[in-house]
Amino acid sequence: MQRLQVLSARFLSAALIAAAALLPKTVTAQCAGVTGLFNTGEDDQGFSLPIGLPEPHYAASGMSTFAGTTSWPGTWVTAPDGSQWIAPTSSQVSAPLGDYFYTLIINVQDPYGMQLSGQWATDNAGSLFLNGTFVTGITADTFQVLHSFTVTGLLAGDNELKFVVNNGPGCCLNPAGLLVSELKCTQILPDPWTDVGGALAGSNGAPQLSASGSLLLSIPNSLDLSNAAPNEVSGLFVAASSTPIPFKGGTLLPNPFFGPYIMLTSPSGTVDLGFATPPGLPVGTQIWVQWAIKDPGAVHGIALSNALLGVKP
Repeated sequence: MQRLQVLSARFLSAALIAAAALLPKTVTAQCAGVTGLFNTGEDDQGFSLPIGLPEPHYAASGMSTFAGTTSWPGTWVTAPDGSQWIAPTSSQVSAPLGDYFYTLIINVQDPYGMQLSGQWATDNAGSLFLNGTFVTGITADTFQVLHSFTVTGLLAGDNELKFVVNNGPGCCLNPAGLLVSELKCTQILPDPWTDVGGALAGSNGAPQLSASGSLLLSIPNSLDLSNAAPNEVSGLFVAASSTPIPFKGGTLLPNPFFGPYIMLTSPSGTVDLGFATPPGLPVGTQIWVQWAIKDPGAVHGIALSNALLGVKP
């Protein structure tokens, strides 16, 4: 059975690619996944760097930046766990006047519904830009508190998150510093699946088809059949549109269809089919799915699950 399910998952992915070919490819498919999210003063594994070591992720105006501070306790806000202040000098005692441009490159495969958030502080004033567009700013002399920020409008591929720190005139020692903490991304993903009915009862009543997953690339998807006849042959119909046709006393909604892709139900009358969304599937692609199950208790020996409509976000 496991081999049948693996083969069926491959067939389903192939069917989704074929379904996409029937629709205009006017939108580039979005992808999921984010890399490059680091707080200031973190190493590649997310641990705090030893004080005074070069900062590997936030490049400042082509110069080296350094992590950690013991110079300004009680003046700079305490860095939350997992982050440190960084500065253009290893001593962090003083820095030339002017602007320092700290750049973090974040790679986004799938910006759909995505936003970044975090907290920051600067000495002195700070401005935040995404891909050259101003997002927010904080005024001078507010380095004793953390400020929250939210960034939307991310693009697929590399995104440049730039923190501009202005080191203004000071009376004595005059450090310049940047702190970014709790940097994270969240993604709001609406359910792409709709139950459109069409079940035809069998021995256990109507088989039930449900789905999970967002139809985005890196998030697993699953089609789950339950309440079907146990240990019976079943077939999954997949289509890019719906022109309903009569079928074994019921109605088949995915049509014109690909398949059916044959699987066996479990002893409890279930099938769980995981699948990955194929790369390049256009936004707005419709995916119609419905299961037919051999069932001696159905009106013509075949029961039908409800049909589902999935729409690629």
